[in-house]
Amino acid sequence: LMHVFLCVSFCVHQAHNSSLPEDHPLDTPTVTFKMPECVVDDSVHTEEEATAAQEAIAKVSPFSKHRQVVELMALKGHGTAVFIWDLEKKGTGQSPSQVKYELEWSENDIQLAQKRPLRRPGNYAKSMPLDWSLRSYLKMLYIGDKGRVFDIILQGESVPREIDNLGQHLERRSKMYKKKFPVHYEEAVEGMDPSTEETAKLVFGHLKREEEDENCGVCIYWRHRMITSFDTMSVMTQKDFGIVGLASTASILNPTNNKQDFQNNTDNFEALERWIKECFDDYKQSEFGEQVHGKIQEATAAHDISCAWAQCEDCGKWRRLPPGVAAPGASDRWFCWHLPKGHPQADCAVPEEEQTEEEITTRVEQNGKVTDASSKRASGASTPNSFDAKKVKIEKREG
Repeated sequence: LMHVFLCVSFCVHQAHNSSLPEDHPLDTPTVTFKMPECVVDDSVHTEEEATAAQEAIAKVSPFSKHRQVVELMALKGHGTAVFIWDLEKKGTGQSPSQVKYELEWSENDIQLAQKRPLRRPGNYAKSMPLDWSLRSYLKMLYIGDKGRVFDIILQGESVPREIDNLGQHLERRSKMYKKKFPVHYEEAVEGMDPSTEETAKLVFGHLKREEEDENCGVCIYWRHRMITSFDTMSVMTQKDFGIVGLASTASILNPTNNKQDFQNNTDNFEALERWIKECFDDYKQSEFGEQVHGKIQEATAAHDISCAWAQCEDCGKWRRLPPGVAAPGASDRWFCWHLPKGHPQADCAVPEEEQTEEEITTRVEQNGKVTDASSKRASGASTPNSFDAKKVKIEKREG
């Protein structure tokens, strides 16, 4: 008798993993059944392990019995079914992880009711569907992998891989940049050699639709899966609208548990980030005759006479924005954590930077109106109630 095996696994609520260290891999309860009898496969785990996993699944999901899960996951052939439930909008939060959203369900998509782009430092695109449309996100999620062919079906309708078409339709396409980096070594992986190197690949190009949406940035893939999207890398500005980079990093980087970012406390991350910036500089010089991140910028940085500031909606502190990071618009909400990764003031707990005597405030833009601001900040504008922090940006000039 040949058995068909069904594996049931749940990415469970944060409370299930609350006792684990922050950098510890998430505990994902998994149970394997023999089909069609629907009995636990004791060759994969013990009865005690299976019972503990089933109890965890029942505790945090609507499925109280394993047969309910099996019936719902009755797939033709093989595959993975993902169930989403019990999501609601709750709180305004100091970070993205503290906000839950209401969902809108359609015949072929699941969308966030509040259709706003997630904040990306330096990126103020007018439209970013992959941030609020699950179908748009899944279209970009996996980059071409000849060794793994699979379909993604959402709400009963197949999801095309738009990312493959995106790469084919890039205008002013760059050469394929390649460079070897050491892999992210994991001691827990049996037989892994810490001296192993893999090749990162990167291509730049221009898309008219992204230019119209005032969007630009690099999409970074790890093992063919997108981790970050349209990251301006702190070097792309409004002049670069429409420029898109696609980076494949193999196993070089180490993503966070939720696969929405990379852990940036490794040499690999810093080295790869520098390389991407160097490639972008080369691309701009070869295609547009501009040098944006090389010696010209370094030579003029010390003579830059103006900079922009933004005020955090939560703590009311003013933060100086790094070069290349645009100030928030009149209707944009802004928080300390919107600053680039690793910025020393990207936390509300960090004291506000003092204004030096050599600096003067030249203007304030509020509700789209520009006014003289020489006395605004000195008279107490650093408190959130002084004037509408959500709709203010300040520029300063060294005297």
